[in-house]
Amino acid sequence: MIGAKKNRRIWPIVLIVFIILAVLGYLYWNSIKYRLIRTEATDQVFEKSKGLYRMHYDNLNLDEVSGFLQVTNLRLTPDTSMFSKSIADKTNQPFIFEIIIPELTVRGVKTPEAMLNKNIEGRRLEIKNPQITAYYSSAEKDSTQYGRQREIYEQLLGNLNLIRVDSIDISNANIRMLDFNQGREMVKADSISIHLLDVFIDSTHQSDSSRFYFARKTAVQIKKISWQAKNKTYDFAINNLDFNTDAKTFSIKSFILDPLLSEKDYAKLAKVQKDRLNIRCGNIDVEGIDIAALQRGEFTANQMKLGSIMLHLSKDLSYPHDGKNRVGTYPQQALMKVPFPLYIKRLIAGPADIEVKQKNPKSDESGKLQFRESSIDAVNVTNMPELIKNNNHLKVSARTKFMGLSQVNAEFDLLLKDKAGRFGLKGTASGFDARGLNVVLEPLGLAKIEEAKVNQLRFNLKCSDYSGTGTVVLLYENLKIAALKKDSVEQKLEKKKLASFISNIILKDANPAKGKDVRMAHPVFERDPVKSFWNLIWFTLFTGVKETVGMEKNVKDAPKTESKRKK
Repeated sequence: MIGAKKNRRIWPIVLIVFIILAVLGYLYWNSIKYRLIRTEATDQVFEKSKGLYRMHYDNLNLDEVSGFLQVTNLRLTPDTSMFSKSIADKTNQPFIFEIIIPELTVRGVKTPEAMLNKNIEGRRLEIKNPQITAYYSSAEKDSTQYGRQREIYEQLLGNLNLIRVDSIDISNANIRMLDFNQGREMVKADSISIHLLDVFIDSTHQSDSSRFYFARKTAVQIKKISWQAKNKTYDFAINNLDFNTDAKTFSIKSFILDPLLSEKDYAKLAKVQKDRLNIRCGNIDVEGIDIAALQRGEFTANQMKLGSIMLHLSKDLSYPHDGKNRVGTYPQQALMKVPFPLYIKRLIAGPADIEVKQKNPKSDESGKLQFRESSIDAVNVTNMPELIKNNNHLKVSARTKFMGLSQVNAEFDLLLKDKAGRFGLKGTASGFDARGLNVVLEPLGLAKIEEAKVNQLRFNLKCSDYSGTGTVVLLYENLKIAALKKDSVEQKLEKKKLASFISNIILKDANPAKGKDVRMAHPVFERDPVKSFWNLIWFTLFTGVKETVGMEKNVKDAPKTESKRKK
């Protein structure tokens, strides 16, 4: 009995001692756990990156019971001297990163699961106002494959079995990419927000086609992406980018390309004939994106729309031509060179305002070709061999108001992966007063239309890498022209009377001529390999026009049905 009484007196004392030890242990754990976590985390970062990165933070707040973790001013800093050495040894990765995260919060982490089963599961990860600087240096081809020998999920997991988070929110992130060797800013992205729902990283979800890189839903918004051309001739900007895997959409509010030099200074810098561009494109929308294909590096979509477009080009012809061979640069050929598999079922663009301005050294003046209210509707935009085998026709319907005078409708048939670069073009242009073309003819052609009415233009061309042929029917009446020259004293264009008189005798003033059948031209134009796709089309058409008005040969009477239609 005495022993039992002693035991009853001892147990409260033991319990009190145990509670005191537990409290002391808890206090001691709280006093060292942050130091242990800091040491373990920073050592792991240093070890896993092989000394390239170090991690630091100011404060860490951890509650194991509720699964709450908050870190302030988390910094990941690279060893730039080590990166420089790897560049010199040609063993470098293309990028290193410097990351500053003012506030990182994790909620609802299941701590026992993480400790016992190596499973990280939580409700929410929030990252606020991160600042990311990426330093770029070109890498050897083999080094760009760094880490790809393992599956992506293995690289993310490390020694864990799985990572599962209900939602990840990154808000107001800013990214800068710098040229490591020159210190030049290459690109900047401002106000980035990323929202990921139901993120599940493990071996079974790496090939889940219903997810985009392990997330059931992904939404990305970027307020602005901007960069400058390396030679400081252009500023580029993409505004209000939005990508949503749930809706399968991608949109951009506007794309802007601004020239930084005047036309004169740009031509002087280029030293050759080179187009100076000015581009505005609003409301770019892509619908029906194949998210599973996107993960494979393919871009497939049902439809892409480009809203209002402004495209202005200017060129100074007083400089020599650049002499570059442009064979293989037609639109359908350029499509084959896109560095990733691409398929857009339908592409719609417009309305567009297009202006092509050229300065002629002979007149020392500029002429402008203008295409107003332009639009295109293209189907089967692809570079994917398996699709091209079934259908190698890229069909484009185009409409424009040429010089504000004539409505032009055209149909392109571009043959994909065709070795000869073949394409077809047919269309019509409505009637107009031809004197409206003098704003272009006078400065560029040193000629003037004194009188003429165009009733209609029809054309059907077959073109390839080296030539353009086809048929051109130009219906017109009362053609009278004047040849011009530059007055050396008054520095203005004046009429060459004798040349004008002879020209009007030679030229045919109407088609059809009174009592005659309609004449049809059959132009044959040999392409200069240094000239462009549009140059070939323009001069094949122009050759047909010259034949029709009597400046060239090879004009035949149109079929009788043509004459009957005219009558």
